[in-house]
Amino acid sequence: MSEQRYKTVCQYFYNTCEKFPARKAQLFNPHIYNGDHNGSLTYQELQERAESISCGLMKIGLEKQQKVSIMSPSSPYWTQADLGIANTGAVSVTIYPTLSFNEASYILNDSGSRFLFVGDQEILKPILSGIGKIPALEKIIVMDLKYESSDDRVIGLTRLMELGREWKKENYSAY
Repeated sequence: MSEQRYKTVCQYFYNTCEKFPARKAQLFNPHIYNGDHNGSLTYQELQERAESISCGLMKIGLEKQQKVSIMSPSSPYWTQADLGIANTGAVSVTIYPTLSFNEASYILNDSGSRFLFVGDQEILKPILSGIGKIPALEKIIVMDLKYESSDDRVIGLTRLMELGREWKKENYSAY
């Protein structure tokens, strides 16, 4: 019997999702995250969410090898965003959420990140106020399922996943 060899984190992730779709993949405090799934996602649900994020990123223009930054404390959404980025073949760039605007903008500019996930509106405020100093940054994604914005430069995680589900219906078989 030959042993299957995996080459990427995504391959390991999909293998686990296939083997254990109903097993708990993430447990978190639902009160902190707006009651999201009562604080629990199975591997199947996590896979669906990661794919929605991946497809949403591709819908807004992300391509393989490009950089996407995450500026957030640890959270279930941080993991979901990171898996979504990896699934596209892009590169995650992590930024400590406690860094000053100047430090964060240096990392964003140096990496050439086109997209930035932020943990909440408090992290968003200084980035948005200085966005003119980050020319490559095209879109900021707020990792809050209830966040909505009328600003074209900012999108909530729920809206990104909606765009991803739309994109997936039309394009998934090509990937």
